Amino acid sequence: GRSHLALATRDADHIVLGTDVGRWTLPPPVPVYRIMIGRLLELGIPETDMEKMVKLNAEKLIWGEP
Repeated sequence: GRSHLALATRDADHIVLGTDVGRWTLPPPVPVYRIMIGRLLELGIPETDMEKMVKLNAEKLIWGEP
């Protein structure tokens, strides 16, 4: 899909994945986030890139470079 194409053409060092689920009108965030991550892995996004986009880049954004 387009999301996979967009991620495949970008450097994972500059992406933070997030979601707007968790509002009372939407499903709970943890299951949806797991599904999103699993789907991106199925589409071929490397696990190392996923770790950057889900964890490491967010830490850098919040706390700055180590």
